[in-house]
Amino acid sequence: MAKSNPLPHHYQSIKARYPVLSDALEDLGCAVRQAGPLDSKTSQLIQLAASAAIRSQGAVHSHTRRALETGASAREIQH
Repeated sequence: MAKSNPLPHHYQSIKARYPVLSDALEDLGCAVRQAGPLDSKTSQLIQLAASAAIRSQGAVHSHTRRALETGASAREIQH
């Protein structure tokens, strides 16, 4: 199934130039998520809040999409 929101160009560019680093960072993220007691929805909502706090527009969009995919409601995201 094709993603409706492709990854940002700058992210794709870095991933293409540094595939080993990109893969290692993705593996680290997976390990952190699997090691903790939080479910995926809660984790995405926390990451969304942190993204908003640092005013990272791309990350806000990404974590909003991921939170919705894990079952977060619009009300939970707004909160």
